[in-house]
Amino acid sequence: MFIDVPSDNWRVATSGSRPDATALAAFKTHTSANIGDAQDRLNPMSAAIKPQWGGARRVGAALTVLMAFTPTRLGAVLANLATIDQMEVNLRARVRESATRESALA
Repeated sequence: MFIDVPSDNWRVATSGSRPDATALAAFKTHTSANIGDAQDRLNPMSAAIKPQWGGARRVGAALTVLMAFTPTRLGAVLANLATIDQMEVNLRARVRESATRESALA
């Protein structure tokens, strides 16, 4: 993934411990779905995240990048979230209308 942001706007988090190679190797033979189930489905990776090529496999610790939002950037992010939320509300309303229409025709 490539992120195009000014370098003064982000930093890599350096606090916290990283797992050692032995601990990571223990996960290599398992699928991410099974690992998520074994963790009671707490904090799984989003299913929207896909490999860049078929058959790609990777085991490792995530690298946390901290973004410093300027008021303008934060406002844009919040506006985008509001738009996405409204789109979801509209979609649910359309699904309900469609289901009501279909049940009336049946």
